[in-house]
Amino acid sequence: MNKKLWSNMKIVVISGGTGYLGKKIIQVLTETNLAVIAIGLDNHNDFADNDLVYVVQADITDFQIIKKIAEDIENKFGKIFAIIHAASAPLIRKPLLDLSDTDFNLQIQVNVAGGFNLFRSFYPLIEKDGAIIGIMSQAINPNATVTPSGSYLPAKYALRGILKVLTAECQKKSTRVYGVLPAFMPGGLNSDLPKSIIEFIQKKSESSDITDPEKVARVIKDLVNNKITNADGKAITIPNMTMVDL
Repeated sequence: MNKKLWSNMKIVVISGGTGYLGKKIIQVLTETNLAVIAIGLDNHNDFADNDLVYVVQADITDFQIIKKIAEDIENKFGKIFAIIHAASAPLIRKPLLDLSDTDFNLQIQVNVAGGFNLFRSFYPLIEKDGAIIGIMSQAINPNATVTPSGSYLPAKYALRGILKVLTAECQKKSTRVYGVLPAFMPGGLNSDLPKSIIEFIQKKSESSDITDPEKVARVIKDLVNNKITNADGKAITIPNMTMVDL
């Protein structure tokens, strides 16, 4: 990392930065000269040769750890421009009431408590007119088909609630708040599905029901840079870009 290079750049903090979607988001953000602090569980660094990425291995469900990271980031870099919550726990493909309490709490801890820890710790560092972005799923839309996915959907509903509250509470600092709802993506959380099932879903789905990390990352890049009009306080579906209030 070239600290001098970062001194005049907008800095984005992202959870889940070492994951399937997170890595693509980072790639797209750095292509547009944004610097990225990636928080993830993995200890490998796919961006070791990228001077615009600073990787921190940490568990976002531990508030004290995330608070300490935010303090360290403030000491190193000062302000940040955007916070992206992209972390999620692995899917457990069981009906909700078949879960153990441990399995239930896993998604809640990562998506909800983890998001709270991230926003609470880094919001004091955010610049005026900066952004907070939470990544959810089109599966929480009212007309979506519900399939067994453990506590994943309840956790995403709760994250959407957090973002709705932040939309009102962050106005005093002119912080923009967005929810992003991608359609089905074949990899990442869905990489456990057999290839035949993924191919069947792709064949039978409408184009608006399938997306990929590249499309999601480019929408997030535009949101960070405030390039999508009338999107503040909205939940945005990808790829069809419909917007509704959080």
